Amino acid sequence: MNIISAEDLFNKVPELKTIDVSLCVRCKATQLLCGLRTCPLLKAVNQSIKTETRVQEIKNLSEINAPSPQIFVGHRHYPKVYAGPSSALFPDETDPSLLGNPSKWVGMGLNEVIEMRFGMLRGMQKVDVKGKSRVQEQLESLSLSVNPTEIEAKLSREIQFSQRFDTITQPYGPSGEFSKFNLSGNPKIPSKVDMILEDDLNSRDQLNGLYNSGLDVYYLQNAFSSGAFGRQEASKMVPTRWSITAVDDQIGKILLKKIQDFSSVNNILAFHGGHLGNYFTILIFPGSWKFENFETWFPQTIYTLGMTTPSISYDFEGFSYPTQYSGLTRYSVQAGGYYAARLSILEKLYNMRKQGSVLSIREITPEYMIPAGVWVVREAAKSALEGQIFQSHLPEKRKGEALVFHDKNEAINWLQSRLISSIDFYKTKSKLIGQTSLTDFLM
Repeated sequence: MNIISAEDLFNKVPELKTIDVSLCVRCKATQLLCGLRTCPLLKAVNQSIKTETRVQEIKNLSEINAPSPQIFVGHRHYPKVYAGPSSALFPDETDPSLLGNPSKWVGMGLNEVIEMRFGMLRGMQKVDVKGKSRVQEQLESLSLSVNPTEIEAKLSREIQFSQRFDTITQPYGPSGEFSKFNLSGNPKIPSKVDMILEDDLNSRDQLNGLYNSGLDVYYLQNAFSSGAFGRQEASKMVPTRWSITAVDDQIGKILLKKIQDFSSVNNILAFHGGHLGNYFTILIFPGSWKFENFETWFPQTIYTLGMTTPSISYDFEGFSYPTQYSGLTRYSVQAGGYYAARLSILEKLYNMRKQGSVLSIREITPEYMIPAGVWVVREAAKSALEGQIFQSHLPEKRKGEALVFHDKNEAINWLQSRLISSIDFYKTKSKLIGQTSLTDFLM
């Protein structure tokens, strides 16, 4: 994969000369703060994909018969959007159940993930998110199935190969407009899913029930986008990119209520690790729930071309008593990455049956050359908390094992030894390591 130089980029993409490029690392193509319809930076990506050659060979197909592990709901022109099943074009090469489950991608390289995802066809039909058409009913059944379901579809135009990357959704390659599609296989929907969704509950309570039953976040994000959740009179489809962050946020808030009654960790716990050039260094201090999340983008990533110093953003919650366990009451300045990192950390605390005050520092290096979706953040944080280190030369530790410190200064010294960036900015901004609290005197 190649990203052209900053100078060449400005020549190739003239729109960049009309916008404030310092906004790019804050926007990360999710908010379009520049005012343009599409992100001009992503035009810099030039990914050579073997799949493209194979797609060219089949682009004139008029029918598709393939397993569908995932659905896609667009957000443009909302509430009338393009939506449809994503189907495996080459199921003989890749297990279809792997295509929509990022928890199984940890350890894979970025090229490998992109190549795999570009072997999926994103089917599209125009739908109104508020309706209950036959198309929506079929997409709902597909999304609730725990196994890929076979579909048959008629294409109204030839398959288009394109490259679609951003920081929220997983990579997408070829797309095709369907005149119609049907389920030729039987969706495998767990009885517990039917029972919970048939109850006249709001979407948060249904999410809580399904999450407690053992269904993972990727299943829930896919199902949530189909419009299957909520009271029937109010249910509607949710664009995929919105569904991802909404589910991360809601499950996080559910876990916050659960850890509220847990006792505090006794010592300072330290974790480090990452995935695909995203490295997390995490300290959990004794005390009640508080959360600080730093996001540090180093120069020469896709969003920091031409920069010479790291760009650091900061967000936090839990420091105000009345809303301590309520999560953010506004949208994070770090967009979906904040909620994804918080979810992995809350899952760790819940599994420990503990709570604590958490400092989380995410460092994004030029290894992460192409945005591949917020799943990278979630899995990188989880890898750190499980003691797994990918693409790092730091010493290994046993799975799930934390380093334990009894002294705050020792923990801060360890933090500096693990960070790629200087600790000075974090000490200036952080309430947990930059200020003295009563807990410090009790340790």
